[in-house]
Amino acid sequence: MNEVDLKRLIERVSEARRALYPKSDALAGAYEKIGSTLSSEMKVRAAKQKIYDQGALVNHTTYGVSSDGVEIGTFGVKYAKYHEYGTKPSHKMWIYLVSNIIGKGTVKKKSKGVIQTSGSGRDRVAWIKARPYVHPTFNSEKNQEFIIRTLREALIKA
Repeated sequence: MNEVDLKRLIERVSEARRALYPKSDALAGAYEKIGSTLSSEMKVRAAKQKIYDQGALVNHTTYGVSSDGVEIGTFGVKYAKYHEYGTKPSHKMWIYLVSNIIGKGTVKKKSKGVIQTSGSGRDRVAWIKARPYVHPTFNSEKNQEFIIRTLREALIKA
């Protein structure tokens, strides 16, 4: 197949796609707007809750748009779930915190009050209190209305 035929084939496939899915292009802009707005709000919520020490969690909060929709979240940060949901009190957590964070002096002022402890000696336990920033973003009535309005406007324009 020569280069001219290949270009024509690509054009025909694109035309067929637009004919089959005329609204997907219009929705892509809406997905972009939703992703940008909600990921920004998640970052603000995380910062207000003081969920940052070195900034990895906030810096990895982003979004991705595909033809099917938009994914918004904190990607590549294994401990994000502990901030969102908290942890259960455990002695193991206390040992980890002492050996990896508290003992090394790496807990910054902004993180103080996040780590809760009780007991003493072998009964000493620690946990991280929940500070949700993802669910409140999606569960707010304002944002749910924003999502519906943005999608509706995109579909009407299509």
